[in-house]
Amino acid sequence: MQSKPRFVDYALKGIRENPEVFDALLAFERTKRVPKTTYKRRVDITVDETILREFKALCAKQDVPLSRAVERLMLGILRTSKRSTSQ
Repeated sequence: MQSKPRFVDYALKGIRENPEVFDALLAFERTKRVPKTTYKRRVDITVDETILREFKALCAKQDVPLSRAVERLMLGILRTSKRSTSQ
């Protein structure tokens, strides 16, 4: 018979899955200020001009910022990669 997970098990799982949140809590303990848990960073990339124009038009039509659409695509690729490596 399997025992129920303890609070410690949930806490350790949370730390493994979201280390940035745990780091933010540690920073709060030191500084007594709530730090940002996510940061945005500007990047420069080279993309085919036609693809970019079409993608920008699609984003505008769907009322989604270009950066948000790119982030979603990146997250999808990362999640797919994690699933394929864990199997």
